[in-house]
Amino acid sequence: MNILANADVISTISGGSITGAAYCCHTGDFGSFYTDLYNKLQKKNVIKNLLLSWLGLRLLLVVLLLLASFWFLFTPYPWLFPIAIAVILFAVLKYQFSILPISKESKASTTVFL
Repeated sequence: MNILANADVISTISGGSITGAAYCCHTGDFGSFYTDLYNKLQKKNVIKNLLLSWLGLRLLLVVLLLLASFWFLFTPYPWLFPIAIAVILFAVLKYQFSILPISKESKASTTVFL
């Protein structure tokens, strides 16, 4: 429809914000942006990269700690189960941005308003 060339503002929500921000940073027309993004998405395995990263290892550790806390249910000390869950949840909530940093601050000088 060729209306993006005339747009001053792009409003996006949820996952579309990532695509919108990428488009705002792109220096070509929409056709080249679409082709470039499509080709990159075909070559990247996001799940594999996450699971094999330091972030994925920390996520796995948190999940294993939660699952391991169920062990208390099968011991003479089942009353420790809620305490273990509470401690793990408290630690995850208090240190969530240290344990599982989902985003990083960009060092780029470009400002994009969405």
